[in-house]
Amino acid sequence: MRNMIIATIVLLSVLATSSLGGEIVAWGDNAYGQGNVPDANDFVKIAAGSYHNLALKSDGTLEAWGLNNYGQTNVPDGNDFVAIAAGAYHSLALKSDGSLAAWGRNSQGQCDVPAGTFIAIAAGENHNIAVKPDGFLEAWGQNDDGQCNVPDGNDFAAIAGADNYSFAIRNDGSLIGWGNYVAKIVMPGNDFLDIACQGEHYLVLRSDGSLSAWGQTNGYGDSFVPSGNNYIAVAVGDKISAALRSDGSIIAWGQNQFGIWDEPEGKRYVAISVGLHHAIALTGQVPPICNPALEGDVDGDCMIDLADFVKMSRNWLECNLDPPEACWQ
Repeated sequence: MRNMIIATIVLLSVLATSSLGGEIVAWGDNAYGQGNVPDANDFVKIAAGSYHNLALKSDGTLEAWGLNNYGQTNVPDGNDFVAIAAGAYHSLALKSDGSLAAWGRNSQGQCDVPAGTFIAIAAGENHNIAVKPDGFLEAWGQNDDGQCNVPDGNDFAAIAGADNYSFAIRNDGSLIGWGNYVAKIVMPGNDFLDIACQGEHYLVLRSDGSLSAWGQTNGYGDSFVPSGNNYIAVAVGDKISAALRSDGSIIAWGQNQFGIWDEPEGKRYVAISVGLHHAIALTGQVPPICNPALEGDVDGDCMIDLADFVKMSRNWLECNLDPPEACWQ
């Protein structure tokens, strides 16, 4: 059963990204070389830390660059990685067998990864969150404000971490936060698909493709959002916000001290990630409109994402039907 679950995670990871990958573009602050992207076109996933970046290649290997004061860009060997996340000064990766690897600053135990099998990961400033195959959460690292005291339940579809708090979106689209008091002030609703957070501002993607935000604006408008309902991904940094549109274009707003508004044009992007004062984006083919639904899109939302992993994993763990395909329903 375990092998079936992990194989599906790997398969869906491949389906969700281009088989050839794409190039990485960076803009904003480059004080530590975080804007000096590698010259390659086979990247499939990206993650930005405070002043460093982490990228996953189509062959399952990792590459990192930028500030390396704690070894956060000293990536481990291997070609079996399927997901990545970047904290302030540490890096986190998920392997195809469901195990974890972490490196960089370990002042709060954030690199002391737990044993077991996981299907998704997220990194906060000095802590991490992971989803198990049964849908339950686990967190470790700094816990001064309870950011690692995960909520009960096994119905989580998305996770995010920031300074001293964490967020998760449940399968019903509702949002829950824990840790610092600001995380407990959540926007009502049950139509959330993704969340990005940093400091005291929060940006969410809704199921209709629109954006919402709340928290401290700091006078930079980072908690105000552009209109429209054609957004597919969100990212935030220190007093800055960014979103990826369905046509592959990017919009950024908030503090512009480091030129974050000068988002690159002329390319089509499939992913975006934001550090404290810089941003990176991944080029590639924009996914087509899903009609009919994609193979592997178990929950029918026209996306192959964590919600599909969780649903299939839970069904397989609890189901003994013959044929096995009956467990998908």
